[in-house]
Parts: sequence; C-alpha cells; structure tokens
Amino acid sequence: MNNIFALASVLSLCSFALASVAEAATLINGDFATGDLTGWTVHTTGGGSNGRNFNGEVLPRVTTFDLTNRGTTSNVAQFRVGREEAIALPNAWQGGGLSQSVFLEAGQFTFTADAAVQGDHQANTQSGTLELMFEGGAIALWNFAGVARGMTKYQTLVGEMAIATPRWYDLGFQWTRPFLTSPTIPSQYIGNLRLEPVPTPVPEPTGAVGLLLMGGLGLRQWVQRKSPR
Repeated sequence: MNNIFALASVLSLCSFALASVAEAATLINGDFATGDLTGWTVHTTGGGSNGRNFNGEVLPRVTTFDLTNRGTTSNVAQFRVGREEAIALPNAWQGGGLSQSVFLEAGQFTFTADAAVQGDHQANTQSGTLELMFEGGAIALWNFAGVARGMTKYQTLVGEMAIATPRWYDLGFQWTRPFLTSPTIPSQYIGNLRLEPVPTPVPEPTGAVGLLLMGGLGLRQWVQRKSPR
C-alpha cells in the first residue's frame, strides 16, 4: 500500500511539473446577462456619439437580438454611432464603445465578440466599423460597409494578445462611422464577448522532470511485479 502511495505522489509531482496553462481571466458581464451595462465603461470618440433611438432613448442600451442568424436571441448592446451634428469635418470616423479593466496573467489570450449591423429604417453606405481594443489599440477590425433597409450583416471577430507582465489591462471595443448620427441610421449590435486563455503546449520531459517520470514508471512496474496474482 505504501508503494502505491509513493507512486501516486511521484506521478502527481510529474503532472504538476509538466502542466503549464495561462490562467483564466475574468471578463465582467461579457454576455450582458445582467440586462444592463454593469462592469463596462461607456466612451465616445472626440467628435462622436453612441446615438439615440426614435423614442429619445440614449444609447448604448442592452436589448435582445439574434447575433448569429440562427433564430436564437441573446442580450446585446445596441448603438447608432456616428459624428455629432456640431462636428463639421466630413468623413471623420467617429462613434464610441465600451471598455473595462481586466487583470491578465502572463500568457496568450483571445478576445472574441459576435456582432451585427441592421438597416432599421433606411439604407446606408457605411453601417459601421467594429474594432476590438486592447490598451487603446485595435487587435481586430471589421468594416460592415453598406447595408440596405431591413438588411442584417453578421460577423465574429477574434483578437489575440500576448501578455508578458501580469497586471491590469484595458479591454473593450469601439464602433465608428464617417457620417452623422441620427435615429434613422443603421443599428450596431454586439454581444457574446469572451476572453479565453490559450493553453501552453506541454513540453517533453527533460532533466529532473524526466528523471521523476522515469522513476515513477519504474516504481509502477515494480509494484505490478510485487502485486499478488
């Protein structure tokens, strides 16, 4: 029995030495399950707006929408981004988005989001560009281009991050358009935001770890020979 416990201890030590995976990070309310923007900070660009709906409702807001074109709705954040009326610069891409601070351990991570644009009330030649943002820079970008009235376009964006120093990092997204915002322009939707670690490949056993593994295998064979038939 003592030999079996010894074998378990050696194998456990080997497993601990060989296991190496980036620690999971926590993204707050990435699926907007709370029904609001809890965990997120709203921002706009220098001359941009997140928009309003026809009833005067200020955006962004959390609503339900089918983001994947599979007939299933989920909680999403809605925008109608663009330039403010007072901004005279034509074709200046403006808008806004959401962000939050996340503590990341060293390792590789992916940041994923499902998004869609919809021509709710009229056609538009620029329905919105979405950027996934990390530390103020874009790690993934998609321009949805034009959209017809009642038309919906879908896209999943994936950004990658390599973290060397464990600390707090800014993570989020931003919608922009080069035209004025109004309640008649296309809506932009985003949801199912996910932050996931990329597993680190387990290296071949070398040095002391290799000796431990070899010793564990030898001990296992010895126990098997000593076990009563």
